[in-house]
Amino acid sequence: MPESVTERDMLRLLRARYNRRSPSGYPRYVYAEHVAHYGSTSEADAIVLDGQEVPQLELTVEERYNRTAPRGIPDPNVHGFEVKISRGDWLREYRTEGAKSWAWRQWCSHWWIVVPDANIVKMEELPEGWGLLVGTRRLRTVRQATRVEHELLPHRVHTTIARHALKTADKYYSEECR
Repeated sequence: MPESVTERDMLRLLRARYNRRSPSGYPRYVYAEHVAHYGSTSEADAIVLDGQEVPQLELTVEERYNRTAPRGIPDPNVHGFEVKISRGDWLREYRTEGAKSWAWRQWCSHWWIVVPDANIVKMEELPEGWGLLVGTRRLRTVRQATRVEHELLPHRVHTTIARHALKTADKYYSEECR
């Protein structure tokens, strides 16, 4: 692993992975970096909303015709990412059993650790259900994150993700224009 790999390098790879378009030509994903958690000091390195993979509501006939179904649309798949660039960085997260990331994990259907080298995280250390992405040129899935039940995103959290997505897009646009 090159010594010069930074969190920024890893986030660029993550953005490239989630920079696809839907068949209609719109971005498939909402990608946001360094998303501060509402009401705490916790921050996710990246959050991705996948609007194409929205879980379908299972409605009974009574719910469908008597309008007793839950209001609103189901949440899209919400992927949360924590970037770790060294073994020591990972071990700090591991020793606290992911306490730092809990504020975001409660709202994520999938949680991922992103590392430049597979030796940073031993597979037996990775909590059940967490995914692992590895790479320095392109991210590859070493372990798929398992979809878990999660709390629905409150309006304020959607708004926070939207603000950070705009800020992230502006940052990359500025870099590309240099």
